[in-house]
Amino acid sequence: MAEPVLRRGSTDPTVRDLQEALSALGHDPGPIDGVFGARTEGAVRAFQQEREIAVDGVVGRVTW
Repeated sequence: MAEPVLRRGSTDPTVRDLQEALSALGHDPGPIDGVFGARTEGAVRAFQQEREIAVDGVVGRVTW
């Protein structure tokens, strides 16, 4: 099963997994609460920039 596309405002249970993964990789997503807010988006953008992939703050196939 493919991972869902996540973006600011998402509250899918997978957001918590994303937040835990970002934290483990050294990107602070804020509280591990399952809510994709501004801090999680900032952590996603930092991760994307670090990995040299399109920086859009959206977690799709490439970012996963």
